[in-house]
Amino acid sequence: MDTDYKIKSKLRKKYTYIPVLSVGVIFVFSILIMTSTIRSHYYEILRNESSRLSKSYAHNLEIAAEAQEMANEIMDQRLMGTGEMVYSFNGEFSETKLKEVSESLQVDDIYVYDENGVIISSNNGKYIGWVAEPGHPVHDFMISGNSSHIDQIRPDSESGELFKYGYYRLGNGYFVQTGIKALRVQEFLGSFNTQKLLDQMHSDGHVLKAYFVNTSNVIVGSTDISDYGKTFGGNSSDEASDTPEDSSWIADYKGEESFYVTTPVVVEEQRIGTLGFVHSLKSTNETINSIIFLGGGLLLSIAGLIVIFNRSAYKNDEKLTKMAYIDSLTGIPNHAYLMDELKEWCSKGSYDRNALLLINISNFKALNMAFGYDFGDSVLKRVAEQLYDAFDKKYDIFRFASDRFVLLVKSYKDRNDLNLLAEQIVNSVDKEIIAHGYTKALNLNIGIVEVGGRYRDPNDIIRDATIALDYVGVVESELYSYYEYSMMEGLKRDEEIEAELIKAILNPSEGGLHLVYQPIFDARTNKISGFEALARLNSPVLGPISPIEFIAIAERRRLMVQLGNWIVDTALLFLKDIENQGVSGVKISINISAAQLQDKSFIPRLRRVMAETRIKPSNVELEVTESIILDNYEEINLSLGQLRKEGVTIAVDDFGTGYSSFSRLNQLNIDTIKIDKTFIDRITNTPHEMLLTGDIISLCHRLDLTVVAEGVENDVQAAYLLDHNCDKFQGYLFSKPLQFREAIYILRDQIIRDA
Repeated sequence: MDTDYKIKSKLRKKYTYIPVLSVGVIFVFSILIMTSTIRSHYYEILRNESSRLSKSYAHNLEIAAEAQEMANEIMDQRLMGTGEMVYSFNGEFSETKLKEVSESLQVDDIYVYDENGVIISSNNGKYIGWVAEPGHPVHDFMISGNSSHIDQIRPDSESGELFKYGYYRLGNGYFVQTGIKALRVQEFLGSFNTQKLLDQMHSDGHVLKAYFVNTSNVIVGSTDISDYGKTFGGNSSDEASDTPEDSSWIADYKGEESFYVTTPVVVEEQRIGTLGFVHSLKSTNETINSIIFLGGGLLLSIAGLIVIFNRSAYKNDEKLTKMAYIDSLTGIPNHAYLMDELKEWCSKGSYDRNALLLINISNFKALNMAFGYDFGDSVLKRVAEQLYDAFDKKYDIFRFASDRFVLLVKSYKDRNDLNLLAEQIVNSVDKEIIAHGYTKALNLNIGIVEVGGRYRDPNDIIRDATIALDYVGVVESELYSYYEYSMMEGLKRDEEIEAELIKAILNPSEGGLHLVYQPIFDARTNKISGFEALARLNSPVLGPISPIEFIAIAERRRLMVQLGNWIVDTALLFLKDIENQGVSGVKISINISAAQLQDKSFIPRLRRVMAETRIKPSNVELEVTESIILDNYEEINLSLGQLRKEGVTIAVDDFGTGYSSFSRLNQLNIDTIKIDKTFIDRITNTPHEMLLTGDIISLCHRLDLTVVAEGVENDVQAAYLLDHNCDKFQGYLFSKPLQFREAIYILRDQIIRDA
């Protein structure tokens, strides 16, 4: 894309005039001072440019390291998860059921072997009766006594096709072999390659070498193959790689004076290594020497030197300006360039027929996570290229954020022009893309702001465009939306709820903040075994506010710790009142947020409140959602373990909605699984042999976990769950959430009936 004219237009103002007095000033300076100054200037520019480049690629390496580890773990978990699912079938290994599992978990082969190593069932009907011979990997696992095993990629002994296999022992000598084709594995992992990033750096003609050093100071990646395995620091040109900040120095590389730069690479606050590269100083030194040579003592020489220096400075500034104002991925003007343009609009204040169109790829994040960062980058480059080719001659186009572009319209007649333009934008970009053999839709949404002359701050324009973008899709099939003043009402509503919520937290009784309690029933005795505490807000100003609404605002506005502390305190006082009524053994379940778990004062505070109320920790159960665990697995699981040491129990709420791996359940510090209502709803209108709910219950019991069914609303659901030995029920079939006095009354009634 030809964006040079845009950069030159930015530089033109700066370099239109050269101060006349510069000739006299340069004439006064001696050659030695000029030499030192010029050399320092150029090396500083090179140091800044090199540091920016190094940091940019270091960030990509951080992403690649995280993604590579996650990708390998996902593939292994998929193989083991398949084995665990087959284990839950209790000997029912039909081809249909195995095929359903293979399609659901995206594995290619499932073979079930008997105790003699003979295939008795498979997902594709192949190789029934095949026997594992001694020396074969299948036979080796059969006699090993191991409960599970993951193979490296190897050829299949029958088809010769490359697979990654996993093995899982089923009991009674039976075991299952699960396989994923190597091509599928490599496609999944290929998007996350460190060497590929190093080669990309080396493609710059000025970069002589790029390398990556691990925390043991060993070079584990390099564009110079002879470096692999060497200890970094072994040469005189190497400096320590454990420096906590960026480092740069000048040394020889293969007989050429070169510029070395290293940058630490950090993943989740843990240093994983150091990124370094060697930049050629040949062209830089040639430029410096030329300027020094031309800096003779005569006025004519000095004048010539000034011209060359000014030209060189222009070129360097052009390069730096391009780095500052042109997006490195797509090659089009970036966020900084856009804000400069908008500042000019706002300063003149007379653009009554100007508009900004904010273009968003609404499903980009999902595509990026599904197919890798390289694929995501290719999508962005393709979209930028198509927008630029279609509209650059008439409009200014910018990459505003990761998945957002901006198009500036400097003259239009009415909204019909903008409507047509929005439709042309959507039509100019590919509707579908091919990713790893799958056809995926590419969804564009557009927020439009008619700038006029009323804006004085560029950020207000962007804010209003973002608000308009949020309203796209309110009307089905709508692809664009105009900003209207009425849209601010939604923001005002959030502000009003936040204010009411703060008042309610500070003074719950006056602010309408209270808890209701939904009973949880023991499936065998049909008696109340506990309650789940649920927050409600009935504002004196706004009336009843949905928990979905005010909880979301509390999370966005960082109020969850204060709100959560109040919920814990109130729920424990409710449990204390129950015990004062002579009822023992009843649990209280309390939902907690990620913010609470990450708050270092949460556990000590909970311990203190339980001691003050004399509540047994075993009667307190804390509920966390799957998404909270998955977002920060290691840290959250550690906190859950600390809570269990205090004696409280932990439940996973809404289980089945967060794509948890069954293989991880036994690693989680939990006691209870609460099956999400969506699984319970399917019981009513799905053939029972097609349901996975019973299998989930069975697997959880094998892991010694208590199972609670949420949202039970009819007898058909209750009967199915009872037949499959579900431990506890919760839902409107048994009881709606109750006010404090109603909950106490229902417990008293239960005591009277039991007397």
